[in-house]
Amino acid sequence: MNSRPCSFLLMLALSLASPSLFAAPSPLGLEGNWRGEDIRGNSRQEETLVFSRSANGWTGRLYAGSEDWPLFDVREAGNGVSFTVVIPGTPYRTVRFTGVRSGNELRLSGLDDQKSASSFTAIRTADLVPARPLTGQAPALAPSIAAG
Repeated sequence: MNSRPCSFLLMLALSLASPSLFAAPSPLGLEGNWRGEDIRGNSRQEETLVFSRSANGWTGRLYAGSEDWPLFDVREAGNGVSFTVVIPGTPYRTVRFTGVRSGNELRLSGLDDQKSASSFTAIRTADLVPARPLTGQAPALAPSIAAG
């Protein structure tokens, strides 16, 4: 009995049942700038997420209007993404975002400590730097300028 047709049919069935088994991960991963819209109830706000890989894992910032905040517990596992942002105020809000990255698109759901839900959809942008400098930090001088 020839097992080739059976092997072919098995591979075909597996690939149709679970195409993600054979999909190559994006070489860019999470790193970069992501611009999108955060929707919370009837409120919509344009925001930018910036993710960087460091020696200690992932770092990130959320830019919204004239404010920005650091991201905590940034994780990427396969196409899964999660992070937490603490928004100062009285009282401050802690929002946990979880979702998926599909190529150059992020789809996230957020839930804050008051159980208020939001959704965030973003597209990776080609920007090499954040939309604006970090609050309270002057841009670093290049070594040749600083020495001169």
